[in-house]
Amino acid sequence: MAQVNTERLRADVRGTSASVEGSVAIKTGNSDLVDTAAALRIDHRDSLNYVFLAGRLSYGTNNNTTYSNSSFAHLRYNRTLTEGLTAEAFGQLERDGFTLLQLRALVGAGLRARWASGEAFSIVQGSAIMYERERLDASKVTVHPARVSHARWSNYVSFSIAMTPTATLSATTYVQPAMEDFGDIRIINDSVLDVKLGDRFSLTTALTVRYDSRPPDGIESTDVAIRNGLRFRISS
Repeated sequence: MAQVNTERLRADVRGTSASVEGSVAIKTGNSDLVDTAAALRIDHRDSLNYVFLAGRLSYGTNNNTTYSNSSFAHLRYNRTLTEGLTAEAFGQLERDGFTLLQLRALVGAGLRARWASGEAFSIVQGSAIMYERERLDASKVTVHPARVSHARWSNYVSFSIAMTPTATLSATTYVQPAMEDFGDIRIINDSVLDVKLGDRFSLTTALTVRYDSRPPDGIESTDVAIRNGLRFRISS
């Protein structure tokens, strides 16, 4: 599935900030394993502009066999037009050597409206036109085209609501039909329930549902994932 919830990439920052992360894991003996990962993050925000670049890559081998080889980069620019209305433009590159998706590239632009903003409740809505190109593994597809290009109408709604003093529900839903054929549609929903267990700890339950009306060969139309976790906050 190529859909990505980019709302999670936004950061509440002021001024300019940047970070670089990297890790290397090496294991020898019964198996020779090397696992490397790197991530880059750049943000800048002023009174009218917000721009961020987020990227990551990973590569791993086990006994000279590659088991991880993926990369992702997303660049987005927002320009405040009026109070509550923002213009945005974005670009994205994604690849994974171990799925049917060999490369996905897209660019787009649109508008973002903030209808409510507060600690108890917030909601934003966005709409954009984007052009995407995908290259799939030609050796693994026979019915679905190996190369696909589409203009899509990308629409999303994101909200957060404090249901109780300790429980917060947030969700983002994207609906992305192809401009030339609305029957070719992608939908993604990310929902997270965060329950505070104290000043620093929270119990989280996340639900992700992805739907592609015309997936590649051998891929199910609907993909569902549920994750439970424990979150620790360094600062409030």
